[in-house]
Amino acid sequence: MVTHLYGILGVILDRTFGNIIRMLRVIRLPKEERGHLSWTFVGTLAVILAYGLIMMFSASYSSGYTNHGGNIYYFIKPQAIVAAVGFVVMLGVSLINYRALRYMFWTFYVITLALLVLALFMPSDNNGCYRWVYLPGGMSLQPSELAKFAVILGTADILDHHQREIKSLLQCVFKPACLLFPILVLLRLEPHNSAMLLMAMILPPCWCAPGQAA
Repeated sequence: MVTHLYGILGVILDRTFGNIIRMLRVIRLPKEERGHLSWTFVGTLAVILAYGLIMMFSASYSSGYTNHGGNIYYFIKPQAIVAAVGFVVMLGVSLINYRALRYMFWTFYVITLALLVLALFMPSDNNGCYRWVYLPGGMSLQPSELAKFAVILGTADILDHHQREIKSLLQCVFKPACLLFPILVLLRLEPHNSAMLLMAMILPPCWCAPGQAA
C-alpha cells in the first residue's frame, strides 16, 4: 500500500513540478524561429481595440454619471486597463515557444475541472445559473473560458502523442471526446448550453488541422 502511495505521489509531482521544469527549459522561442513583427497587424488590432473602447464609453458614460456619483469613467476605466495589460501580454506571448504549453496540459486540465466543480457551489447569477467563481476583491472568473483552452491544448497533445496509434476516424474522435466529456457534464449542471455548443465546435477544427510532430 505504501509503495502504491509513493508511486501515485511521484506521478503527481512529475505531472506538476516536473512538467513546470520541462516547460521552462523550452519556453523561450528560438531566435531563428521568430518572425518579424507585423506592425500592420499590431496597428490594425490597436485601432479595433480603440474603436471598441470608444463605443463602450459612449454607451456607458451616462450610466456612470447617473448611478456612480458623476464618474463617467466608472465602466470604461477597468476595461481600458485590462485592454492595455492584455495588449502587452499579447506581445510577450508572441515570444513564447507554444510547444512548451504541452507540458502543462494535465495540470491545467485538472485545475479547470476543479474550477467548474467549484462554480456549482457558488451563488447563482440572475438567471439561476452557476457559471462564475467569485474571487476576493470583487473579481470573478468564468471557468468555461478556461475550459475552451484546455480542450484545444488537450486535443492537440493527444493527437500529436498518439498519431501513430490512431488508425481510424473512430479512434481520432474517441480519445479527445473522452477528454471533453467531463467538461460537458459539468457545463450541463451549471447549466451553460452555449458553452457546450462551443466546446463541441472546437474539436472538428483540431481533427482537420494536423501538423508536424513537435
